[in-house]
Amino acid sequence: MLPAHLQLSRMDKEDAEDSSDETDEARRHQQRLEFPAKSELSSIIPKHPPLGLTGVLCDSHSITIPQRGVLHYTVFRPRNLDDQMPPPLVCMAGGPLMPSTYLSPLVHLITNRSIVFYNPLGVGQSKADSHVNLTDLKGMVFDFECLISRLPVKHFHLLGHSFGGILAYEYLCHQVRGHSIFNCLSVILSSAPVSVQAAMDECNVLLDEIRIELGNDGAEETDVQNLFSQRHECRTQPIPLPLQQSYQMAGFYSSPKGLVAVQKYVARRWRSENDDCLTTRNLPPALILRGQYDFVTSDMANAWGELFPTSQSMTLAGCSHFAMLEDESMYKSILDVFLRDNDPAQDDFIVLPNGVKVRR
Repeated sequence: MLPAHLQLSRMDKEDAEDSSDETDEARRHQQRLEFPAKSELSSIIPKHPPLGLTGVLCDSHSITIPQRGVLHYTVFRPRNLDDQMPPPLVCMAGGPLMPSTYLSPLVHLITNRSIVFYNPLGVGQSKADSHVNLTDLKGMVFDFECLISRLPVKHFHLLGHSFGGILAYEYLCHQVRGHSIFNCLSVILSSAPVSVQAAMDECNVLLDEIRIELGNDGAEETDVQNLFSQRHECRTQPIPLPLQQSYQMAGFYSSPKGLVAVQKYVARRWRSENDDCLTTRNLPPALILRGQYDFVTSDMANAWGELFPTSQSMTLAGCSHFAMLEDESMYKSILDVFLRDNDPAQDDFIVLPNGVKVRR
């Protein structure tokens, strides 16, 4: 349903003709409700629906983390958050410190399981204590561990987009290194830079190409930035509402600008503290995604693949950094297959007459 200010009404013409005792005031009211001319619609109705309005049942929760703050998270389809159902997909947004709102369309793409979104401390309803370093990776991993410990399921899948992919990898390595009970079945790294500085360098190369294209002397920097965003961040125009909302709440309007806070990060192989064995051999299967026009290059995707014992890498045609907002059907089909392949054995499930899949 459209927001109230976009809902349009018009009276049935036949009823209006049959009504002979209308007052002048009623006729004037009818005129106010007439459907606007087609030429006026483009300025009233957005070209893309407000995908941020999911219309899917959800529960919101908060976790108090001692000496750090209050972490807020939301579970969509909470009735499916049960070990008798397919494991949930837990999503980590980019930024860092970018609200997870832009990931909300995933709720309509992945429909057979619960989906969990959360905002890190200092973002949205997640409130941080004044002394907390909001972009400290160790602290962010600890906060995420607190969230996972609250979920009433044994297993889950993990999706990290952009910086969220970095955080997902660090969480997994920390679990392996700490010999924790491993309950992550698979991980999806979507447009995640294996080296933040390398991603920023690529952004500068792409920006320089645009400046040359527009003419170095006459190019306005805002035009350069806008064209970069349209080509390499989100090729869906106008920018989808969920992404607009996330940018506005984050206080920046470009993914590379958010990455500046963690520009020294490089993903590395983790080794155990007691021997030289690579602990990454115990990491779950990984799906590494990037867009065809992404500033996260194919070399970066290949580098991620070397850090996981089992991985698949895919470049999404026609997409850039926010592929889930650019080609939803392709993104959905890829995730559906990968999640299904890494769910518990299909023999463990039965399909009820109403079409719901549950474990035996």
